[in-house]
Amino acid sequence: MLCWGLANLWGRDSDSILWYLGANNGRAVRAGELYRLLSCLFLHLGWLHLLLNMVALRALSALEVMLGSRRFLLLYFLSGLGASLSTALLRPDVLSVGASGAIWGLMGAAFGMRIPTRHVLRARGVPLSAGWHVLVLNLGISFVPGVDLSAHLGGGIVGFVLGAVAFFPDYGLPALNAARARWANALYSLGAALAALLLGAALVCALFAGRPWRFDRPPSWQRIAIGSTGLSVELPEPIGAEPLPLFAGEGDGWRYGVPGRSPLALKLALDAAPEAQQPGTASPARAENWLATVHAEIEREPADADLPRTALELTSLGERRVVRDEYRAPDRRVVRYFQYVGRYPVVLAIARFDGWRSDLWPDAEARIAASLRDDASLR
Repeated sequence: MLCWGLANLWGRDSDSILWYLGANNGRAVRAGELYRLLSCLFLHLGWLHLLLNMVALRALSALEVMLGSRRFLLLYFLSGLGASLSTALLRPDVLSVGASGAIWGLMGAAFGMRIPTRHVLRARGVPLSAGWHVLVLNLGISFVPGVDLSAHLGGGIVGFVLGAVAFFPDYGLPALNAARARWANALYSLGAALAALLLGAALVCALFAGRPWRFDRPPSWQRIAIGSTGLSVELPEPIGAEPLPLFAGEGDGWRYGVPGRSPLALKLALDAAPEAQQPGTASPARAENWLATVHAEIEREPADADLPRTALELTSLGERRVVRDEYRAPDRRVVRYFQYVGRYPVVLAIARFDGWRSDLWPDAEARIAASLRDDASLR
């Protein structure tokens, strides 16, 4: 619940801010961010996701009465870890959050523990098939688009195995002698303490690695060199230092930020016009002629129903003349700036995604565009 509140406070309750809070992702885990395997168990995509998991956890609370708090916590931890590993291995590109994999482990354990205790259950008149309709219903829900089936099955299998071999009620089983009982209780206590420690440490690591609170304040800006062009641009942190700054090579331009995950993502490319090959800074007349040509070409472009244009203007950005056009899609707003920087005609496209608060980093697009400069010409 606390993490859900923080997601709303620092960004918005969406997969965007959840990345910086520690959502599970196979590629990030393979890159060394192991804390994501556990921190993702605290995160939920919306209040309904959180509510459904809390209701399911409450329905399985009888297991805590049967197993005791230590074994219940350890079972939850191991099932959740198994669910996260399943997703990281089988679906490395998805972003996964939620406690449902661990909850599936508890449900699997409820069936697995019937194997060693079956004789006692039969003697008490408890049908071994009880609860199968709930399992089938949850399995059906797992195939709904957007639900992490691999986490559900992974957690459920781990829980079933643990319930069959180690995590089951003591009734109906041969009593352990005093020495073995003490060893068993000590192991469960140690395991539960270690599980609580690792869960807490994973959450702390996720918070300090992602630093999501930075999205609730003005960003730190850093100047980034654009390849070997001599150009540089100021970018808000962490866009210029994402784990991928996505470098696509000089033929296709340079990309920073991750679309849909970062608050902003941008692509910078050099226009292939012959003027770009001419030495020295472009004259105002040459720059103005290029901008007029670009403006006319954009005006002639056919309308795009998926990304309709909402603005097109030839204007000034500080002391520099630019063509600015803007496009709006259901999930993002894209602004492009065409301008001469030194001897380079530059195209800068900046996308802002609706998964983030609309007031985050106001006027960041204009500041980025205005910060472009040719460092080589300043030497």
